Amino acid sequence: MASRFARATFDPDIRVLGPLAADVRAPGVPGLLLTGDAAGFVDPMTGDGIRLAMQGSVLAAREALAALEHGDLGGAVARLASARARELAGKLRFNRLVRGVVDSAWALHAASVGARVVPFAVRAAVRYAGDAA
Repeated sequence: MASRFARATFDPDIRVLGPLAADVRAPGVPGLLLTGDAAGFVDPMTGDGIRLAMQGSVLAAREALAALEHGDLGGAVARLASARARELAGKLRFNRLVRGVVDSAWALHAASVGARVVPFAVRAAVRYAGDAA
């Protein structure tokens, strides 16, 4: 890899776009359940986006089937919101935390210092972000 970057130079005019994440108030409205990115998505920093979208889709599909089987469409959105909170809340909080750190120069500097002092914490965060054992 070093040879590929031997003549590399820094571009002083780098621009950044972000944050990209979007939160929703509810994962649907009566008669419509949202899934995937429509139900909210995270910044791609942690690599959780596809996994969260897929998990959210499974939860929405389960709720849609249950609502149709029991004829109880009225509470489907609230039940889906509850299932999403139960299943996805930890990862969504983690993603918001990472977003907040990256969005703050002070927090990013503190995280950088912390990473040098307690590198095991960074490894643990990376494992958590990647769902590694």
